[in-house]
Amino acid sequence: MKAKKNKIFSVIDCLIITIELVFILVLTFGKIFNKTPSIFGYSFYSIATKSMTPTLKVNDVIISKEYTDDMKLEIGDIITYNGTTGSYADKKITHRIVDIEETNGITYITTKGDNNPIEDPIITSENVVSKMIYKTVIISFLFKILSNFFGFLFLIIFPILFLLISEIIDYIKSSKEKDDEEENSEDVNSNQSIETIEIKTDKESNIDKLNE
Repeated sequence: MKAKKNKIFSVIDCLIITIELVFILVLTFGKIFNKTPSIFGYSFYSIATKSMTPTLKVNDVIISKEYTDDMKLEIGDIITYNGTTGSYADKKITHRIVDIEETNGITYITTKGDNNPIEDPIITSENVVSKMIYKTVIISFLFKILSNFFGFLFLIIFPILFLLISEIIDYIKSSKEKDDEEENSEDVNSNQSIETIEIKTDKESNIDKLNE
C-alpha cells in the first residue's frame, strides 16, 4: 500500500515538473526569438508594453487563435499582427481593431493600442497572425512572478529541488527497508538450519543408544 502511494506521488511530482518546464519553455522561447509556438492552432503571448493598458497589462498572458481566411474580424477585436513599417517593423503587435475597410478584395485594418494617443499604420489581413480569445488570469499571475528572479527561484527552482530531495530520501528509505527485510530473511533461514541440525543430531544420538 505504501509503495503504491509513493508511486502515485512520484507520477504527480513528474507531471508538475513537466508542466512547469513546458510552460516556461513556451513563453521564454517566444520572448527570446520573437516566435510563438502554436499548439493545436492556439498560441500564448505575453504582453511586453503598456500600450493596451488597462485591458492588458505588462506580463499578462493571452491565448490567441491563429488567423485563417475564413475567420471573421470585427471592430473591437484584439489581434496580433506582424508590424511592417517604422518602429513596428519586424515586431508582433497586439492591439485593438478600430476600423476595417475592404477595397478590391483586399481587407485593410486599422488598429490602436487602448493606451496610445494615435492609431497604428494601416495593415492588411495578410499581416494578421492571430485573434485574442482569452486572457488567462492564473497564467498571467504565474508569468509575472516568473519574470522576477526571486519569483522564479521560489516558484520553480526551490520546488524542483524539494521534489528531487524528497525522491532521493524516499529511495534511500526504501533501499534500507529492503536491506533490513533481506537481513531478517537470512536470520530466519539461519535459525531454521540450526534447528534442523540440532534435531538431526538428537535423532542420531537416539539411534546410537538403541544400537548399543
